[in-house]
Amino acid sequence: MLVIDETIWTILNNINDEVNRRTYESDPDQYNKRDFWTRIEDGTGDCEDYALEKRAQLRPLFDREKDDFRLAYVKTETGGGHCVLTIDTDKGTMVCDNRVNGIKVWDDFPYEYEWISREVPGEFMWEKIK
Repeated sequence: MLVIDETIWTILNNINDEVNRRTYESDPDQYNKRDFWTRIEDGTGDCEDYALEKRAQLRPLFDREKDDFRLAYVKTETGGGHCVLTIDTDKGTMVCDNRVNGIKVWDDFPYEYEWISREVPGEFMWEKIK
C-alpha cells in the first residue's frame, strides 16, 4: 500500500494533471479500430490510454508499491464503458480519471459510476468489484 505524504501527493497529482492535459481521441478516430490499448506517447488517446500512461509514469517511481497501481473498468452514468487508474494507499483507494480534475478518493468519487472490474495485482486477469 502506497503511503501518502505531501511529497508523494504532489508527485501523483503532477503526473495525473500532466497526462489529463493531453488531447482525447477515440480509438476509431486515431487507429481506425474499435478498441486499441496503448500509452499516450503521441499526445492523444482515449480513457484506457490515459490510465496506462499514468501507470507507466508512476510505477517506476514507486517500484515496491507497483501493484498498488491498477486499472479499473466502469460503466459511466450514460452506460458507456470507461477505464481509470486506481491507487491503493493508506488514505484509501484513489482514482485518477481523465474526466475529473484532480485525484479523488474512491468513496467520494463525484460521478455515479458502476464499478465493474479491476486488475488483480501481479496477474494478467481482472476481478469483479461487486
